[in-house]
Amino acid sequence: MSVSALSVLAAASEAPDRAAIVHENGDVLTFGDVAKHVTNVMHWLRRRVPADVRAVAVVATLRVDVIIAFHALIELGIPVVPLHPRWTARERENVVQMLGVDLVLDDDWRMTAGDAEPSALEPREIDPESALAILLTSGTSGSPKGVFLSRRAFVASAAASTQNLGWTDEDRWLLSMPLAHVGGLSVVIRCLIARRAVALVPWSGDPNALAASIAHCRATIVSFVPTLLRKVLDARPDPVFPSSVRAILVGGDAAPAALLDECRARRVPALATYGMTETCAQVATQAPGEEPSVEAGVGRPLPGIELRIRSGEIEVRGPNLLSGYLPRDSFPNPFTEDGWFRTGDLGELDDRGRLHVRGRRSALIITGGENVDPLEIERVLVACSEVREACAFGVPDDHWGQVVAAAVVARDPSTFDRDQVEAAIRDLAKFKRPRMIAVVDALVTNATGKVDRNATATAARARLEPVR
Repeated sequence: MSVSALSVLAAASEAPDRAAIVHENGDVLTFGDVAKHVTNVMHWLRRRVPADVRAVAVVATLRVDVIIAFHALIELGIPVVPLHPRWTARERENVVQMLGVDLVLDDDWRMTAGDAEPSALEPREIDPESALAILLTSGTSGSPKGVFLSRRAFVASAAASTQNLGWTDEDRWLLSMPLAHVGGLSVVIRCLIARRAVALVPWSGDPNALAASIAHCRATIVSFVPTLLRKVLDARPDPVFPSSVRAILVGGDAAPAALLDECRARRVPALATYGMTETCAQVATQAPGEEPSVEAGVGRPLPGIELRIRSGEIEVRGPNLLSGYLPRDSFPNPFTEDGWFRTGDLGELDDRGRLHVRGRRSALIITGGENVDPLEIERVLVACSEVREACAFGVPDDHWGQVVAAAVVARDPSTFDRDQVEAAIRDLAKFKRPRMIAVVDALVTNATGKVDRNATATAARARLEPVR
């Protein structure tokens, strides 16, 4: 791996006047501009972290300061831990403690002005197997996992994406996805390696404003979760996007057939894609020019990435994979003996080599592109004095894909206080909170006495009531 691949200082030396970050208002920072800011932040960080720094956490709000901080940490070889801006203070602190983070750049952190020049620091050799980022994901264990993603994995993932999509001189990649997700962080890394611009357009809740910003920033590549693309399609007449948009990657959740059909009918260049945090984003993606459809699945494996189906489960092998989970002693080895990563997802490969994802083997709830671990929800619910047992599950929803719901068994039905239960779930990020709760006499169990999540969800559905 070239020393310069992940270096914004090298990018500034190679292309100082090329656009690196484009604001939604059209303002541009060149790689030369970015390198000056990064150099100042590097000096600032060196004064505040120990020589044996383990990691630095950053509240990953979509703003220029955060992207600059990421570049500075990458340049120094310090693993970055993106904290989701929608997490509660308790959730952030749990992650910081779990991973032994040395410094937290919180919501109030802003880069300070300075006059250091990029030439004062030079790109240096950093072990490609060292962590570039530690991203948090939910799993079936009931605890959040730190996913160790190496510099090698990000470079390999970017190379695979490039071979599929290619680059043009005019390309700018829209960044509206959370930076705490691998999909958002990967946009920053791909653009750095390609010396192309990130079009920074935080989601405001207004699909018309988003579409207008895409045009104003002259974004050519867009990454959306299905729910966001649905909002834009519903709000916009034809043409939905300017002709400069050449690819819209639709991932983070299964794209409904009706959404893909509408994209095809309205000539929206949607490309279905499949990946996850552990695979450093994309594993399989449709190629440009392919029409979106359920029959096309999520495309073929990207170059350099292998897929196989064993007992119905999708397994992946390639240089883009995680190095392991953190804390290291808390989770089992996710690899088979011959080096394949078990995704936990069900799927099949058709006779043209295209992947079709059939569902989640785990009970993970995916709502609006966010992964929610039901065991985390259940732990919060049973910690409430009103609740004896709890079972969280996803309920299908046309807008969000799924919404979080829960069935609870009251400790004392005669004095049950629903308000206390609803207060307890406010310790969770908003997207994790159950939107509906059913009070039931008992959870459904299987022959071994374990809670049957699917059967409980079915039995409780008629009793679900919206959370106020």
